[in-house]
Amino acid sequence: MASLTVLEGPRPGERFALSALGAGETRDLVSGERRAGTIPLRVRRDPDGFRVEAAAPAGAEGGTPLRVNGEPPGGTPLAHGDVVAAGGLVLIFGEDDEDESRDPAASDLISSRIEWRLPAAADAGAALGAAAGSPGGAAEALLALGAALAGERRAADVLARAAEAALDVLRADRTAALAFRSGHRGVRAAVTRERPGLAPGPPPRVARAVADQVAAAGATVLSRDSDGGRERVALCAPLRGRRGVLGLLHAEVAAGAPRLGEVEARLLAAIALLSGGALEAALSADDRERYGRRLRSLAAASRRLPTLLRREAILQEAAALAAATLSCARTSILLRDDAGELRVAGGVGIPEAVAGRESAPASGVAATVLHGRRPVRVADATAPGAPAPAAPPGRYRSRSYLAVPIVARGGEGAADVGAAVGVFCATERRAGGPFSSEDADLLAILASATGAALAAAEMHEALSLDALTGVASRRYFDARLAREVRLARQGAGPLALVLLDLDRFKSVNDTHGHPAGDRVLRAAGGVLARAVRGDDLAARTGGEEFALLLPGAGAEDALAVAERVRADIAAGEIRLPEGEGGGARVRVTASAGVAVLAPGEGPADFVARADRALYRAKRGGRDRVVPDGPAPPRAPAPPQGAARRRR
Repeated sequence: MASLTVLEGPRPGERFALSALGAGETRDLVSGERRAGTIPLRVRRDPDGFRVEAAAPAGAEGGTPLRVNGEPPGGTPLAHGDVVAAGGLVLIFGEDDEDESRDPAASDLISSRIEWRLPAAADAGAALGAAAGSPGGAAEALLALGAALAGERRAADVLARAAEAALDVLRADRTAALAFRSGHRGVRAAVTRERPGLAPGPPPRVARAVADQVAAAGATVLSRDSDGGRERVALCAPLRGRRGVLGLLHAEVAAGAPRLGEVEARLLAAIALLSGGALEAALSADDRERYGRRLRSLAAASRRLPTLLRREAILQEAAALAAATLSCARTSILLRDDAGELRVAGGVGIPEAVAGRESAPASGVAATVLHGRRPVRVADATAPGAPAPAAPPGRYRSRSYLAVPIVARGGEGAADVGAAVGVFCATERRAGGPFSSEDADLLAILASATGAALAAAEMHEALSLDALTGVASRRYFDARLAREVRLARQGAGPLALVLLDLDRFKSVNDTHGHPAGDRVLRAAGGVLARAVRGDDLAARTGGEEFALLLPGAGAEDALAVAERVRADIAAGEIRLPEGEGGGARVRVTASAGVAVLAPGEGPADFVARADRALYRAKRGGRDRVVPDGPAPPRAPAPPQGAARRRR
């Protein structure tokens, strides 16, 4: 199942499934985020894989520089784990090798009657000996097949060789070779072939009853089937390795054609035995290559985490990266709060009501992993002796799950260095079946990178937050503003700025004292902090001046956010302690100016336009939101320095 998962952008963790895309078709990605709309990225499916291209050429209006793993796209298709960046959008490509859509077994459509079984041959030599007397040069064909298989290194190529040999040697109408997933949980890969000149028809499929018989007994089975009204006679032989039956080799002819019999069954068994050993080696090589590819891509993507410097962004990207790398529908990150309880801090595929609120039980798996600092991998949560899942029964559809500790390295004190601060969990594999030990290793690597990034973000936060209000400092706001302007100009989407000023704040200090003024500023900072989400930023830019930076927001959205903040500030009431103003109640209002970044505009001009809108809000009576636009004809030009003397 091919997909692109958003690591950084409007909705981190959003997944775009691509498998339904036909060969030669393209698709523009469209986000479900109301602020984002169409993402400037196009995906094209070619016969050999998926490729990405910018929706508009770089340098054109709306054009976006496109990078795959940090380089311009080359001539090769995307591989599992490739990181795609287009402006402010970053995605990871995932391709599950175990695609259920390729499963040719369909018992609900095939009526099958098994007529007889040929016991499994002891080895390939015995099968070759039995086939030596077969007519038509079958022995030579089998020897040639053995030599050809010795040079194959990919499972798909081995299956193709087996299907072609069965078609030629048995003179069959159609053949199919397929490899099972581990535990025979569906099909991992499949190849079909048909005789040239054959009338068009559906590809060959293996009846579920036949597949179960062959996989369980390891015998070659002859059956008479009815597949969608098409009568056929079919042989099915096991592809065996040292670990047991790895797949099936199927051959069929139309009912009434020269009958498949014992000679053909032995020939098919010989082809399957020759192919089974090669398939086992190829599957192992495919697994090693896939694991190495996943490991390299995960290491490259994980290097981004410490650069994000914001806890929310780190959690979102790490959870999305885990979901894409492990091909699972649900990941969650639980962090320890000040009281020592584990709470869900972020994830992919989890209900919004859970994030930040639900705590893990003290006796659950997550708590055990945290305190023991040891990973837990469960293949089947219903098996006797399996640890109880961290979530309530019935919460997850999956029987297999992973949980690994998150260790924060690089804390301020020696006691904090290497402390376990949370747990990274994964469940609901898209392809079914249990998580492997390799999956656990990959999640442990990602958890380690997440812990280091969280420690860096905590240190950065201490340096970038305004100590009084808890929102971002002016220094951090300036840096983020420059970055967001650059990304918006590269095609990441619209960018809005809200500048907000508390009305007549000086009178609060003059009447009630500076401690009361600090209480008012903290309350206003809390209102702004609650108004932001995702990549939004709330900052204190001056004494009683604040700013909201809203990536992806147009004028309508920005005005709505600003109006909500203004109304919340106006509706608030601060009761001062007896020692600060004798228990008086203080209310304040705020004025706001809103601007949306114009094409080619720099940070200074952008701020100046929002500042002019804020000035008009002050001159217009305060306690209001004014969008950027032409000043009213009656409004006089502001005096020198007036923008910083508003009260």
